[in-house]
Amino acid sequence: MKVLAQNLLIGAAVAVLALTEPTRAQDYPAKPIHIIVGFAAGGGNDIIARVFGQKLSESLGQPVIVENKPGGGAIVATDYVAKSPPDGYTLLMSASGISINPAVYAKLPYDAIPYKSANESVLAVISGQVTTTIADAGPVIQQVKSGIARALAVATPKRIDDLPDVPTLKEAGADVDAVLWSGIFVPKGTPPAIVKKLEGELMRIAKLPDVINRLKPLGIDTVGNSSAEFAKILAADIARWSAVARAANIRMEQ
Repeated sequence: MKVLAQNLLIGAAVAVLALTEPTRAQDYPAKPIHIIVGFAAGGGNDIIARVFGQKLSESLGQPVIVENKPGGGAIVATDYVAKSPPDGYTLLMSASGISINPAVYAKLPYDAIPYKSANESVLAVISGQVTTTIADAGPVIQQVKSGIARALAVATPKRIDDLPDVPTLKEAGADVDAVLWSGIFVPKGTPPAIVKKLEGELMRIAKLPDVINRLKPLGIDTVGNSSAEFAKILAADIARWSAVARAANIRMEQ
């Protein structure tokens, strides 16, 4: 999984609220920042949010609080952040599923899905509730190495270092090449100066040796793209999964 550590204006935001906080970059932040995670605690995105949140707090001089709002394939959290004041104090940590949801759901936001995190889906496989799951590498690697679970394939262009004996989907006979990513978003209307400041900090944090070493064992490679680079990746993924959904006639109702 790749961590795309940057800020992108959320197109789903439905309102631009008046700001009462300072909007100049030099005045920001003047109070605690909240990172909203659309998944339960303990999963890959939660860990990423806490690692980056700690570093943000150290560099910006304000507390960074991670809040978990699981449900609806992260749509609950996305909707919450999109409707928050665009002042840089409410951020969203989300994953590549945010690019799939618009392709398959007729209406957003919506209520709960069967599993609120990768951890829950992996435990469901281990307990025999279901036979297979697709999950980010973080919650799976230790279970696979210990023999509790068996990895069938990885959805990356090449095998991952931590599971060198597990084939790619293409090697296993499925012509699929998909990379799971995570990224940090801000509400539409957030002042450009604040976006730029957050972007710079997150790109810097993604390249810190201790951050890389903390996340690497979880199968997470930190990238640190710019907002513009991330926007292109997100747009390409939305187009890609929309085409897949149309071709397979996949459409889900609330």
